[in-house]
Parts: sequence; C-alpha cells; structure tokens
Amino acid sequence: MIDLISAICRDVDADPVPDALVTRATALAARALTPEEARAAWAEMVPALRLYRLDPEFLVASALIYEKCREVEGMLVFWANVQMLCPDSTMALRMLMRWYRRMKMVYEGVKHLSDIHVDWTDDAVVAERKFQGYVELHAIDMVDGLMADFLAAHPDALAMRLRYVKHLVKLGRVSDASQIGAAIIDRRTIGLAAQTLLAEVDRLASDPSLKSLPNPTTALTDIVASFVPRVPRALARDRLGPMAFYTGQLGPGGAERQMSRLAVAMQDGFHTSGHSGGVRLLQPPKVCVRHIKQATNSDFFAAILTDNGVDLTVLNDVPLPDSRAVVDERQQGLMALLSVLPEDVMHSILKFAAYFRRNATDVAYIWQDGGVLIGAPAALIAGVPRIVTSFRGLPPNIRPENMRPQYPQFQKTLARVPGVTFSANCVATARAYEEWLDLDLGAVRVIPNAVPDTQPLGAPEDEALWAEVLRRSPDCTQTVLGVFRFDPNKRPELWIEVATRYLETHPEARFVMFGMGTEHAKCAMLVQDRGLADRIFICGVTRSVGYFMTRSDVVMHLARWEGLPNVVIEAQMAGVPVLATPAGGTDEIVDHGETGFILSQADDPPVAEIVETLGRMLSDDALLKRMGAQAKVRAAARFTIDSVLRKTMSLFLEDRV
Repeated sequence: MIDLISAICRDVDADPVPDALVTRATALAARALTPEEARAAWAEMVPALRLYRLDPEFLVASALIYEKCREVEGMLVFWANVQMLCPDSTMALRMLMRWYRRMKMVYEGVKHLSDIHVDWTDDAVVAERKFQGYVELHAIDMVDGLMADFLAAHPDALAMRLRYVKHLVKLGRVSDASQIGAAIIDRRTIGLAAQTLLAEVDRLASDPSLKSLPNPTTALTDIVASFVPRVPRALARDRLGPMAFYTGQLGPGGAERQMSRLAVAMQDGFHTSGHSGGVRLLQPPKVCVRHIKQATNSDFFAAILTDNGVDLTVLNDVPLPDSRAVVDERQQGLMALLSVLPEDVMHSILKFAAYFRRNATDVAYIWQDGGVLIGAPAALIAGVPRIVTSFRGLPPNIRPENMRPQYPQFQKTLARVPGVTFSANCVATARAYEEWLDLDLGAVRVIPNAVPDTQPLGAPEDEALWAEVLRRSPDCTQTVLGVFRFDPNKRPELWIEVATRYLETHPEARFVMFGMGTEHAKCAMLVQDRGLADRIFICGVTRSVGYFMTRSDVVMHLARWEGLPNVVIEAQMAGVPVLATPAGGTDEIVDHGETGFILSQADDPPVAEIVETLGRMLSDDALLKRMGAQAKVRAAARFTIDSVLRKTMSLFLEDRV
C-alpha cells in the first residue's frame, strides 16, 4: 500500500501536470480495467504524482485507477488522504464514504462527513456534496435530516429538491417523494423528464395500499414506543446476573477506554472475590461491539479486553439469526417496522437481540447516542429488564454534526419505557440532556469516569519513542503534552498554532501530540511545512499515556465539546497541571487556579490567551509543583474505580418502573 502523502509533490512552484496526461488518466479511470491493467496504469501515474504540482483532477483520476486494482487493505486511509488533498472533489468524498460503508463503519463515516462539512446550510454546493456522501453511506436518516434543513432554508432549490425526490423513489418511499415534489407548484418551470418523474410519483403515491406501510424515518421510535407499557421482570437486590456492555467499536476514544476499563474491573472482581462494587456477581460481564477493524484502529481496546479474559463479541462476525427465533409470535408487528429500516441496522438489531436472549441478559449497558439507536430496541425486543444508557458528551442539539432526525423523539420515547435509565459522565452533560429532552432535573444520573493510578512505566517502544524525542530536541527543558483525536472538535490545528506562537519566544519548550483521526495527515504536513518537526512531535497512538504524562510539565486540551474527558482526569491523577477549555465537564475535573487553568471560553478561545496562560504556568516551577500535588490528591478522591463501580452497580439494581 503506497504512502500517498509522501508520494504527492507539494511544491507549489513545480510544473503543472501535462494536459495530455490528465486526459489519459481520466480516460483510464472511466474504463473497465482488470486488476493487472489497473496496476500497470497506476505505475504510470505515480511518477507524475511525485514530479508535478498537485492537480486535484489528476489525483482523483489516478486514485480511481488505483481503486480498480481491487485492493482492500488500507483503502479507507488511501481515500481519506485523497479527500484531504482534494477537499472540493465530490468524487473523492463519495469514494471515501463508500469505503466507510464497505468497512461497515457507517457511524464513523457520518462523523467524518460532519467534521469536514460543518457549515453547509447556506451553500448549495457543500449541501450537495454532503448529500452525496450520506447516500454513499446509505445513511437514510442523515439524508432526510440534511434535506429537511436545507429545503426549509432554500424552498426554491429545485435541483436539490428533484435530486431528493429521485433518492426517495429509489428507496421505494413514493409517498415521501410526492410530498417533497408537491412544493414545486408550477411544473412548467422544470424539464420534461422531471415533470414525468413527478407525475409518476404522484400516481404511485395515490395507491391506498402504500398508506399502511411503516414510515422508515420513525420506525425505531415506533419500536421503542411499543414497549412503553411493558412490565420488566424483577431483579434480585443483592446480586446481579448477566451484564452486557455495548458500543459501536473499540477505537482509541475516551468512551471506549472508559467502557473497557469498567468491564475489566468487573471481570477482575468476579474472579477474585465474586463481587464488584459491593454487589455479588453471578456471571462476569460481557462486551459486544458492532465492528472492529485493525486497518482503521477500531480494535484499539480489543486486546485489553481479551487479554483480561473479558468475553468480546463482534456483531459483524456473527451469522444473521432467523428472525422468527428473535421476534416471538406476540411481537410479529415489530417485523414490519424492522423491515423498513436500512438493512445493516435491521441486521444489527436482530443479531444483538439474539445475543441478549442467548445470554439471558439482566442488564444492558449501552454507550453513546449511536449505540443507543441499535442497542435499546434490541434489548427491548429481547426482554432485557434493565437498560442503562451512557451519554459521553453534550447532546446532539448542541453538537449538530452528531444530530440524526429521529434522535429527539426516539430518546424522549425511550425515557418513558419502564426499566430504562439514562446516565452521563458529568453534570454538564446530564443537565444538557435533561433540558434537550424535557426531562425532570436529576432524570439523567451522573456516574463519573473511573481512572486507575497512573502507571509511569512504558513498553520498549514507548521508551524508544521518548529517546528519539529527546535526541531531536536536546536543548528543550519543558514538555507540553496533548492526547486527543485529531478531529475538528479537539482542534489539533489550534493546538499546533498555540505551540508555534509559544515557540517563537520560548525555544526551550517541546510539544508532544498523541492521537489519530481525520486531521492527522494534515497536521503532520502543517508541522513539517513550518519546519517544527524537532519541536512539535506527532506520535500516533499509545497505550502508555501515563508514561508520557510523567515526563510532561503541562497537559494542554483545547476541545470545543466534551463530556468528562478521560485524558484530563488522567493528567490530574498523574499530578500534571492542565490547561484546558471549559468544554463539557472539564471544569468539574480541574480546579481553576489550584490544579490547572481553565480558559475563558470553549467556542473560540483566543490564541493570545492560551499562549499567555501557558507561559505563566511554565515560567513558575513552584506553581507547577504545587498544582501537580493538589491535582493528584483531589483527583484520587473523585475518580477511583472502586467508587465508580459502586455507583454503577447501584444504578444497575435500582428499580425504574
């Protein structure tokens, strides 16, 4: 697999790609090539990619040729890099989303699409690109939400309206298509083909048999609503049976780290004493995820679970069960609702419901909004008596790039189901969900993240990495650390900008960044182009965060939105002062002026303020030492695993009827 980033010429003064070569690449990209022919054509294009100035048309055509080689390994990263280099190319975006779908990573694709196109409502070109991306992902609900917002803002956008009508017709949703098309009052203003399409849609929509079909956009909510009057079986108050954790994947994120940590702690408690959090366990916990892929790092915490003996199931690797064995005769009305869902969603729900039934699950602990959409209906169908959701960040109404059209009504309906309890990892998140869903104060329970004592030891590869950092920056006496996903929410570019500005007057500092994400390659190029590769180190991911924290003076975290960020807790537990935005529950961890500094705002923190505050911290060794000591004491009292396990088990056994 070629390293595309290193293969691309980034010299803006280089010669342009010859027109004849662009024409040839475009023609080859349009042809049906065998893998052998494609490899030969790709080999012809690579020298030109290295030699000539970056030309998006030529790069995308060359990438489409490489696509015909029928490689699988690394193709998601390949197209992510093409899309980053050609951000205005709809084809590059479509191919990237296609690979997210092929890798069964639709949720991650939706997140990526939201990250790169945050502001789109007033830009028809960007809205069209986002529409195409969602279509490639088969993210039906996201298409609906985007078009509802866009057409409300631009009711006269005929081209987009007609494109949406065609999309709905392809899905068989002719009634919805007819409603969208009805807004075009004077059909003489559109072409003959469009007039014919709308007339046929109206004819089909008048068929009375279609009116009895379930609505795909409300099917998940309708499934949950059918269980509002349920009477869940009672659980014993002094012991707990089978528990199942569920989330989408096991990538290197804070939620995945926290879920894995709790599962391992419960597993250890079961085998050492038969108890966890003061409750007797009849069985150890199980973990179920929708998918994991080594190529995309979504298996990051899988080894930690399996090495500690935690039972891990990957839904995508499980055969599809017979629906008749999952949905019993009394629930047959649910099959009509399931059948109108996207195929991957329906299959995941059936697989997960079968998993719950097979294990006679007592408690389903379902993490993050996307996981709840799959996990909650599956748990209800399987008759799981206790369902606890865990929200890990601010709700989608505050983070619109995470919003799906069915979320509000779905969550409000789920909150009414007996045996269901919502939880969050900080007060800020809990209050935000309660306000969004019109819930009573305290309806969303707060269980903070658990963080073990920071381990200062690293693996040999960590020691080698740190030795290389020291070798390349021998004159540096202070280290600022960042550990986060490289995406717009965590703002790695702002982090690099702060580092750049600080280094202008403080060459004795080094900045070390850990993490991966959609902006990783862009940030690596940014640091390289600024000539700061020996002062700002971008190091990928590590499982030994504590090793690097104990070698740092300050942890800097500049997120826009957060729940209760694990890395900030870990820094405080390690005795490292933190400089952070007041995102989510961050100021519930850091005591401003005592264990670190909280910036004035999370939305748009001024670079000058960050640089000035960082300078104040790094210029006062006594302050850093005092803050670090206070941080360690206060964090240890708030975020121990034992206290969090006790709160979790209490919530599992609490009546909610």
